[in-house]
Amino acid sequence: MKKNFNVIILFVVMLVSTNSIYSQIKVHDDNHVSIASLTKGGGLQIQPNGYTYFQPAVYNAWGWMNLVFAPLSTSKCWIVRDNSGNHTFHVRGNGDVVCNVLYELSDGSVKTNVNQISSATEKIMNLQGVYFDFVNDVTQDTIVFSDKYGNIYTYITNSENEEDLYNNENIDASAVQAIISEKNRQHLGLIAQEVEQVVPEAVRTQTDGKKAVSYSSLIPILIEAFKEQQERILELEAYIQNCCEYDDNNKNKSLLEDEHEKNEGTSKLHQNTPNPFNQSTIIKYEIGINTINEAFIYVFDLQGKLLKSYPIQNTKGNIQINAFDFQPGMYLYSLVVNKKEIDTKRMILTQ
Repeated sequence: MKKNFNVIILFVVMLVSTNSIYSQIKVHDDNHVSIASLTKGGGLQIQPNGYTYFQPAVYNAWGWMNLVFAPLSTSKCWIVRDNSGNHTFHVRGNGDVVCNVLYELSDGSVKTNVNQISSATEKIMNLQGVYFDFVNDVTQDTIVFSDKYGNIYTYITNSENEEDLYNNENIDASAVQAIISEKNRQHLGLIAQEVEQVVPEAVRTQTDGKKAVSYSSLIPILIEAFKEQQERILELEAYIQNCCEYDDNNKNKSLLEDEHEKNEGTSKLHQNTPNPFNQSTIIKYEIGINTINEAFIYVFDLQGKLLKSYPIQNTKGNIQINAFDFQPGMYLYSLVVNKKEIDTKRMILTQ
């Protein structure tokens, strides 16, 4: 049997050799088959256990290593099938890749020059997601062939007319609805030229000049943008909490307002104007006490730390707060007369 097999192989080799002096096929003693090579290296190698590998003799940086012709846009050109018969991975003629899970090598041992991503939120805000259709979307696939008599046959495998699809013997009736549903389906994505302006690391230019986006490269930026937003949310929550506590304190003090007015007469602390401010602001006050031993307007931060005090000599007047005396933020200011707090208000200094 092995002898007959070798004879057949020899015949094939002789037949191929008549077409091209470069054609080479060799069956080694261990039944290892070499095509386009007389050794077990280079060309197409088929091992006795069924493993195959391919190494072209001539290649360049952008050369074709493997080429599969797709007669139709929906053709499964490259398929991985498991033992149950399922196509767990395949590449279609239109370029779609279908698989169960995609993992990309990301081990720390293969990375160097690692740096933290900055201004992630700003980058995301400058990206524009879009709906789109591919220019070369196929709305109708056809198979054209001729028989040995020269007759030409054309089979339409995708049509705008549903009846054509149902009546086509080349299409499984159960697949018709899937074909129809794909006709008007839009794609979601980004424009590579726009992404390149914001995140050039995620864009590559192909040999034909067209640009491609690595969408997975945008995930780290999304993560960092989320973290930046979360930090901002925590800051705002702390700000709101301080405001609420301040309001609660004011409500508690409202029960004593009548008593304050009796004791303090018509003393008033006005809201600063302008508020917020970025250069300077004016605080007006009125003191309705006949005898003033001491009076101040104190400025505190939200933690209650005294930052600055302004002594008051007159029973009615105003003071000026200059922006360069403080950092941007929210502050509390109080009118204190004879070591008694008359009122407290808040002011905001912007950039």
